[in-house]
Amino acid sequence: MAALIAGNFGCTILETQFIDQMSAKDGSDTPMGRTMNVLNLFFTVVFTAELAVNAFAHYLYPFIYNGWSLLDTFVVAMSWLSVGDTSQSTGSMRVLRALRVIRLFGRVKKLRKIISAISMAILPVLNVFLILFLVMGIFAVVGVSAFGVEAPERFAVFDRALVTLFKVTSGDPWPDEPRIQKEDGRVDYSVVGFQFAYTVVVLWVIVQVSVAVLLDSFIGASARMEDEEKLENAENKVRENILRNPLEPLLLWLAKDFSDNEDLSERLRNLYEELDSDGSGGLDSDEFCIAIKKLDFDPKIHLTDLDFMSLTDNLKLCDEDGQLGLKEFEVVMRRQMRQLVQSKLVLTTLDRAAEESDFMIHGPLKVLLMEQALADQRM
Repeated sequence: MAALIAGNFGCTILETQFIDQMSAKDGSDTPMGRTMNVLNLFFTVVFTAELAVNAFAHYLYPFIYNGWSLLDTFVVAMSWLSVGDTSQSTGSMRVLRALRVIRLFGRVKKLRKIISAISMAILPVLNVFLILFLVMGIFAVVGVSAFGVEAPERFAVFDRALVTLFKVTSGDPWPDEPRIQKEDGRVDYSVVGFQFAYTVVVLWVIVQVSVAVLLDSFIGASARMEDEEKLENAENKVRENILRNPLEPLLLWLAKDFSDNEDLSERLRNLYEELDSDGSGGLDSDEFCIAIKKLDFDPKIHLTDLDFMSLTDNLKLCDEDGQLGLKEFEVVMRRQMRQLVQSKLVLTTLDRAAEESDFMIHGPLKVLLMEQALADQRM
């Protein structure tokens, strides 16, 4: 898609370069004009189809709340307005075609990062620009008062003086009027003082400060984006390494409802009696998987023999018959609850929105859980 956008921009450049060859003298399209029309329609249809697929793939709502998607929608809509336009009388519509290249910023990751960093750096610079405008306004008022009669083309009124100073700020030389040297050969120190003061205050100080603020904000924004990207990659790796526990719905229900250790034991006992429907006092793999599936959870909990082996640490946590009695069942469930809580703590501590106080709580909890796990292994 990035190549198509670049190709479309190349066609727009060619069309602008040979604009006098797009239409004949009678207003009809030349062969080159018709070719450009076909290419323009082709690119517009392709971009519209890509935009529709993108909106459908994101179920519309995420698409609407994405700034780059809204920019794509605007550009594609403007592209349809320029379809079929090759006449010089309405040639201004070609500007809309040139806007398509903006979509390239959202397609190339490095360009998107640069644009995002610039947008984040603009706000701090606006304060400096406001100061710059105010200082220019002060000098414009002084210029009108001091040189309005002597140089009416440059300083007759405020807006004319402000435009003159803006040109000087953008790099143009000082205008010939007002003249530094008078007709009698003497130096007009009022003009020299005005230009010197403006050069020092605006060109040497405020403009340089605005550039420094922009660079500092841009570098800071780029560094924050890189840190966020690294953190997001680390979170994704952690989530990939932490396998989803098939008993998670049941474990979450147990973890958030019990009040103390005895209450948890009572709940586990009731759960075991519900699973051991035949009252045999033991749950083998098949019976455990079938009974778990019957629990009232949405979606249903589906376990396999491999899951049972993993839960019981290859039957090491079962009794001599390879079944789960009440005691073994409680050990397995408490162990699974501890592992689930620990995995949730890992994800919570990686949360970029977590505050230092959260880490002060989660850190000791993780240590306690690890110590408990080591104690269980020693037993």
